[in-house]
Amino acid sequence: MSNNRNYIYIAITAVLLIIFIVFFLVFDNNKIWETDEYDEMVEEYNERVEQEKAEDANREAKVNEILAETPGIACWGDGFTYGTFGEGTSYPSVLEELIKEENYPYKVENMGVYGEDSRTVLGRTGALPFVISEDFTIDGSSELIKMEIESEDGNEVNPCIQDYNPGFNPCVVAGVNCIIYGETRPDNIAKASAYYLSRQDNSTRAVEVPAGTEVMTNGSTEYDNYINILQIGDGGGYSTDTELVEQSLRFAEKFGESEKYLIIGRMSGTTEENTAYDSKMEDEFGDHYLNVREMLTSEEIEGVEYSQEDKEAMEEGLIPDCLINNGYLNSKGYEAVAELVFERLKELDIIEK
Repeated sequence: MSNNRNYIYIAITAVLLIIFIVFFLVFDNNKIWETDEYDEMVEEYNERVEQEKAEDANREAKVNEILAETPGIACWGDGFTYGTFGEGTSYPSVLEELIKEENYPYKVENMGVYGEDSRTVLGRTGALPFVISEDFTIDGSSELIKMEIESEDGNEVNPCIQDYNPGFNPCVVAGVNCIIYGETRPDNIAKASAYYLSRQDNSTRAVEVPAGTEVMTNGSTEYDNYINILQIGDGGGYSTDTELVEQSLRFAEKFGESEKYLIIGRMSGTTEENTAYDSKMEDEFGDHYLNVREMLTSEEIEGVEYSQEDKEAMEEGLIPDCLINNGYLNSKGYEAVAELVFERLKELDIIEK
């Protein structure tokens, strides 16, 4: 009998303890919900949400402001810019990766074309314009109209003979919107045998085009506010180092007013062969001149295996074979150029975020 009473007391005590715990928890929880503490928690959370929204809006506004002033980066050049023999890697493509990794907002445009010389590259930019070399008439027919072009200084140029021609078409000739096609010579894929114009304005009005009329390329009008980078000198198009420097000056005159430009130096030759050229470029452009050849030969790149012959070539100022593929750079070489360009852009405060 005594044992039964004990069990009853224990059961009652346990029930009362459970009721107390439940009551305490409910009361304490209600106390949180019914006091200012909960309101403060909600207010703090809402403030954080609003602050994050404001920060996102500010970042977006800053990016839009940057891109309104500087829409992107245009890399002009020949096969060294295009990424010839880089097996899918070019310095502009790697530069864009570096740009994104550090949260800069710019898109990088690869304006390199394999096989072009310095005059042809500069013609696409509009810095050394293409002009019509013989009088002709743009009639109202839908047929291709044969024409001839040359550089403003009267020399041969060979644009529009690759499947890709960034910065050239669409163009404007004598006020007429058009597309120009080049026909490649059978014996030399870097030279044109003829040029043809396709009228794009659907007008039947005949337009006389005198010799000397400028071909207004897409590149001469669309990239003025970009950060413009030039690489020329290894594909010909000039007779002397002084002429090559003068051509680079034309580029700087067109795109350099805002100081948002770089010029990559000639990559071929030894230190001795480039001494006079490098000196002139440094005098004219200062830190806006990037002597890539010197940088690639001054120290070894981590992860690249250098032979004794490579090291001996570097002592002469020659880019070593471990960074070369068929006369152009290999993927490691293009990656190194991109890193050098990226660091110089940051040093000059040309890019911002």
